[in-house]
Amino acid sequence: MVPDSDLVIMYPPSTQLGDGLVTASLDTYGYDFADIIISDGTYGVAGKTLPTTVRIGQSPTAIGAMNQCTNIVSLTGGTATSATVGFVIGGVSTTKAGATHFKVDLRNVDRYLCLEYDLVGTGHLAAYALMRRPHTGPKAAVATTTLDAVRSIAAG
Repeated sequence: MVPDSDLVIMYPPSTQLGDGLVTASLDTYGYDFADIIISDGTYGVAGKTLPTTVRIGQSPTAIGAMNQCTNIVSLTGGTATSATVGFVIGGVSTTKAGATHFKVDLRNVDRYLCLEYDLVGTGHLAAYALMRRPHTGPKAAVATTTLDAVRSIAAG
């Protein structure tokens, strides 16, 4: 039986030195939903400040560069909302690590997703995707029912 979910490392945990864009891509073939989590280090340390851009885009073909993606407005963050920015990047702690969590309904987007994170200053960063398929059956020898669990998925 195929498992209902898989964890994909989009960007392995690493230390980034200096400002710059961090990008990653994801092939979503065979999945209906994704939880994308960006984990970053403490803000306000060693000159690190709030990122100016966090965005997820889509493409029907394999991605070689971020400019090949079309932004998904509801999954694009910036300093103020607009026609091209769906959310304001929230406040952060100077003493605790931060995380940004996206819930994406993959049934209405192109096959490939791309991630861009504008890192300001030196910091630690990682990005993961929990990919989910439709329920395929019981995981153990238990009685089956005629209804699948209800899924609550935000934006996408």
